[in-house]
Amino acid sequence: MAGRGGFWGGPYTGARPRTSTYTLPVLAQGSSLDIVEVPSMPGLSPKILEDQVNARFGTVTHVNNSKNIGYLRPVRPLPPGYDSSSLFFHFNVIKNTYNYTKKVTKGTTVKFILYEAKEGNTENLSKPKAFAVFTYDPVEEGVKDKARQKEIQRNKQKEVQRQKAKLQKEHKITIQNEEKERKQKETKRAPEEKMKVAEYNKYEEHKDSKKVSVFWDIENCRPKKGKVLDIVQEIRDMSHGEGFQEQTFMAVCDVTRELKGLIRDLESSNVNVMNRTRKKNSSDEILRQQMRKVVDTNKDPGRIILISGDSDFSTDLHSFRYVKMYETILIHNDKTTAALIKVASKAIPFKTMNQFPDNVGHSEKRKKKKTSRKSRHPRNHSGWTRMLPDSSGWFCGASKDPNGCRQGLMENAMKEGKISSEKYVSYVCNECSYRICDLCNERYCIEKELIQKTQNKFQESSLQ
Repeated sequence: MAGRGGFWGGPYTGARPRTSTYTLPVLAQGSSLDIVEVPSMPGLSPKILEDQVNARFGTVTHVNNSKNIGYLRPVRPLPPGYDSSSLFFHFNVIKNTYNYTKKVTKGTTVKFILYEAKEGNTENLSKPKAFAVFTYDPVEEGVKDKARQKEIQRNKQKEVQRQKAKLQKEHKITIQNEEKERKQKETKRAPEEKMKVAEYNKYEEHKDSKKVSVFWDIENCRPKKGKVLDIVQEIRDMSHGEGFQEQTFMAVCDVTRELKGLIRDLESSNVNVMNRTRKKNSSDEILRQQMRKVVDTNKDPGRIILISGDSDFSTDLHSFRYVKMYETILIHNDKTTAALIKVASKAIPFKTMNQFPDNVGHSEKRKKKKTSRKSRHPRNHSGWTRMLPDSSGWFCGASKDPNGCRQGLMENAMKEGKISSEKYVSYVCNECSYRICDLCNERYCIEKELIQKTQNKFQESSLQ
């Protein structure tokens, strides 16, 4: 069987439609008009109905009932190669897709599928014919088009709803997987990481607290031998107990002339020791510059503690208190002037801090000396305060322990300028002045946790 095609696809591959029984009317005598009544054809295949939609339009020009053939003229020209502008069709290829009998006569608009000629077959080119002819009713086709459009719209809406439901399901699964991964990460988080989060949260809670800076003229208010640690701790307790955050603790002296024990105690207390020149009043100039630097760089006013009895600081304390709105605390010696005492917010005699009982015996000193080989920081102290990077010149207290500092922030390296601690985060013990870097703090917390676990296991085994 020859195929068909043209502008609407390839060759027809379906079976040839079955021949219908037509009722041919008896022509009136002398009539030249023939009419073909095509009954309804229910049960046509979907392929034939699809071909009807894509078929060409044409107008019937002649109907011959005696020969069961008709002729039609296409609305649009036939494809190139066909010699005739009209084509014929047999009555048995007429299809009626409507639910009522349709009449076909001269002037009737129909739709047809062209019988495509095979290569080399010139007969179909000179005498073209229709492979199938479909009756056409504009009103019914309009109704069918509307129904088809509604069906297409419903299918689109169903597809949109299906895609939407699919996306919602995928989104829900994604959220569930993310929540599951988050819970797994929380359960697998290491103890030191949880401690870091706790320290950070603690810092966030207290980041708006006021800052305190301490400046000590050692030569003007000289501590007694062995009392440096107690004096430093009392000053820190006084400020920390009132909610202040330590910004810097600085002591100025001539390092070459002072006792090594004094310098060692200051450094072990995490006090920044600055060496002065032998020029007169050089200590006052260093303290004045450092105090001005703190006051000018801070956004919010805080507290300045000056340990000195020199009346030259009267102008500076007055400016800090009444212009910069700082709280100024003066710790003075017995030779200070009344003007310097009055200009400060609060004045404390240095001798009240310099009179601690010396009840440490020879055996206790020897015991401290032996235990200092392990660690200078007591294990029973709890809690650390996170300190942001500052330019106070601090060094890691763990550098004097047997294991040393993990970042090499040693005291001698700081003095010689080989390394700087300005870019490092540090932690200060809440119960003493022990200050270490962040990496040493991690090691310290892990070691403490391991010791605690070992003690707990020992206690459980002893109870059993």
